[in-house]
Amino acid sequence: MTTIHDPEHRNSPPPPRSLTDVFDRACTAATGEKVTLNDLVEAVGPASLPAVLLLPAVVVATPLSGIPGVSGSGGLMIALVGSQIALGRSQIWLPKWLLCRGLPARRVRGVLHRFHRVAEWLDGAVHRRLPAAASGLVRRMIGGFCAVLGLAMPLLEFIPFTSSIAAAIVAVLALALLVRDGLVALAVPALGLLALALLFGPGWPT
Repeated sequence: MTTIHDPEHRNSPPPPRSLTDVFDRACTAATGEKVTLNDLVEAVGPASLPAVLLLPAVVVATPLSGIPGVSGSGGLMIALVGSQIALGRSQIWLPKWLLCRGLPARRVRGVLHRFHRVAEWLDGAVHRRLPAAASGLVRRMIGGFCAVLGLAMPLLEFIPFTSSIAAAIVAVLALALLVRDGLVALAVPALGLLALALLFGPGWPT
């Protein structure tokens, strides 16, 4: 069964304007003992695909990934949202069972508070530049790139820290799409491809 979020829903909040805004909304939603992914999606506003993409990326990039199954679920959510950005969709389709996935609310709040200064630093580093380069075809390509990273995360769980690094890359790219920073949107995938070329280039042992 699939849940459809309508971006025209009258109760949908406006899209967040920064990573700290996403953090603050997530903290507000994390009340009681458990907070579900659906609670977090509704808090940031399901109409903003980059904001929804940010959520699982932040979860997997932080110590919350230590909770069993979180990296796999987060990677799947990244893959689903990223693929829908790649397809140019304006509505989010996510499985109900994934949205019902719960996290300890107190732990979520603690991690977000601990990383709040990192979010503030990223907000200062990633801002509106070359907005045309963070839309259209480039936006779709970034969505596809993030989807591939998300699909790889369950496998990366067996290699320490790699899933968190991949999630951090997704988070930066999602933030770039959110604030329309075309410079970062172009630079991060380019640097990633360069790193792969250097790693698996002619000097790689055969």
